[in-house]
Amino acid sequence: MRPRLSAVEARSAILSAADGLLRSGPYRDLSVDGVMAEAGLSRTIFYRHFSDLPELVVELLREVAIDLVAVTDQLKDSISTPEDLRKGLRYSVEFFVVNGPLVRAVAEGAGVDIRIDRGYQGFLRHFSAAIDDGLRNSKKLGLLADLDISATADALNVLNERYLIRALGYSPQEDADRVLEVIWTIWSRTLFSTSS
Repeated sequence: MRPRLSAVEARSAILSAADGLLRSGPYRDLSVDGVMAEAGLSRTIFYRHFSDLPELVVELLREVAIDLVAVTDQLKDSISTPEDLRKGLRYSVEFFVVNGPLVRAVAEGAGVDIRIDRGYQGFLRHFSAAIDDGLRNSKKLGLLADLDISATADALNVLNERYLIRALGYSPQEDADRVLEVIWTIWSRTLFSTSS
């Protein structure tokens, strides 16, 4: 066991241990005992900070949400030309290169716990809303074809989420440049191929 840690240090060690375990394995393999063994702390310390594993996973999702906000802002502001779009989508790919395994594990957890599902759905809604805003702004400027903005934003978000998890949520990850090219091709053809 580790030397005595402050409450802040213990919480951080628990989060870090869970993060590492989720990035390297499926949600179903996560356990309080496994997290605490990885953290080098006793099981009782876990319950001083978290009521259960879903609460811990939701907290991890909140931590990556800070990076997600930056990614969504970059993407939202880039939906104007195909080349600007490529730059914006690169931020999404880079986010998944770093966080894809964690997002994959959280998505798995969302299928078995309503609290994780609520957190994950909020994560997805935030991204859809940013895409929707970006599409609306570009359409007002006459940069996009006539399309159903909300449905298109949702479809592109679901495509990104599923494909990026499959490509970058597992080890070994696929080539990030290839992944970017695939999603950029789909987005640019959807958004710009019939614009006036």
